[in-house]
Amino acid sequence: MAELLKNVRLGLIEKEFLQEIRSHPYVKENETWRPVIHETLDFLLDPSIVSENAREFLTPKYESKRIPIDILFVIGGSTPGISTDSMQTYDAMTDQWLKIEEGDPTGPRTRHGVAAVGFNIYVIGGFHDDKFLDSVRCFNAVTKTWTEVKHMIDCRADFSVAVLGDLVYAIGGCNDGGRLNSAERYDHRTNKWARIASLNTDRTHASATALNGKVYVVGGFDGTYRASAEVFDPQKNEWTKISPMHSKRSGLCCVAFQGSVYAVGGFCEESRSTSSGEKYDPEMDTWTEIPNLSYPRGNFVLQVINDAIYAFGGIHDKTPIRQVERFDGGRHEWEKLADMTTPLRDGVSACVVERLPNVGDYIHKRKHQLVEEDGQGIEAKSDAPLTPKGDGQEDQDLDEH
Repeated sequence: MAELLKNVRLGLIEKEFLQEIRSHPYVKENETWRPVIHETLDFLLDPSIVSENAREFLTPKYESKRIPIDILFVIGGSTPGISTDSMQTYDAMTDQWLKIEEGDPTGPRTRHGVAAVGFNIYVIGGFHDDKFLDSVRCFNAVTKTWTEVKHMIDCRADFSVAVLGDLVYAIGGCNDGGRLNSAERYDHRTNKWARIASLNTDRTHASATALNGKVYVVGGFDGTYRASAEVFDPQKNEWTKISPMHSKRSGLCCVAFQGSVYAVGGFCEESRSTSSGEKYDPEMDTWTEIPNLSYPRGNFVLQVINDAIYAFGGIHDKTPIRQVERFDGGRHEWEKLADMTTPLRDGVSACVVERLPNVGDYIHKRKHQLVEEDGQGIEAKSDAPLTPKGDGQEDQDLDEH
């Protein structure tokens, strides 16, 4: 038993429970097992162990975080006046960011879409050098190589992206011709884009997700802020209006989570970001309010990682925000996490890649070394910067698009 439990991450157990274990006869009467419990508790309860020399202090094995199963990739965006091809990853197990060197060699883009199919990340459309883009680049997270794939039929930026099966959907957005109601989908097996039925309304700054074999798009801007939503049935090739949200939202995010479509944050009529959220039940065709975000935000990143919803960055009162939070479906509440040292860039896009065989390439190499940095708690030191160097950018007026 003692040999087995030496391999358990005891340091991730509640301290109060460990204290109960310390008094158990199996521990008190076992000379091999007793020191392991005592050493773990000493590490957790005595902050002086992590001293001014914390950068040289190795995390005990029983306290180290697990290797993550899912990795969040954040790609592109812009700092004031400058688009970037920068890529960074987030490890939810350690709450750490890592800058990745393999940026797109063909150049930057902003207000684009990103989608993951297997280990391939597709970077789609967007805007750069005063031009709307139809180009699509593919980054393979295993081989770390970039390839050009078939361009979209339409140039588009500020559009919505969803993945259903192995197909990537690009929905709405805008280009030189104005706002779009067109939609198309990409099949990597044939390397072709094909038009699908058009939306019932033009939509920029909306959000889309896939659930139960269908694609949902919600909110956005078509000259006014929208509460409307619609669903695409690929078998019928048609969009059908569904019940509208309780709140009008543009620059919102939506994800499929625990059988519902969650729509969170965004900008309301007054161009101010909101903290409210709601979820859609496809069976009942109804929206139900969920607990508010801890921080109002629009134009942010929302992704499901490790069976929880994570919200990163965004804009509030035209100011980039650093706050990160996580929604626990079991407790049905948002939990504040450590702030980012640098806000996310404006116009970024993100996706989650699951079960990467080389996941170690996208987390800190020295994850067992403790570092106190900017009051964010224990972080691992790396030769690569933790965050991109940009200062963030104020949100552009949605009315321009």
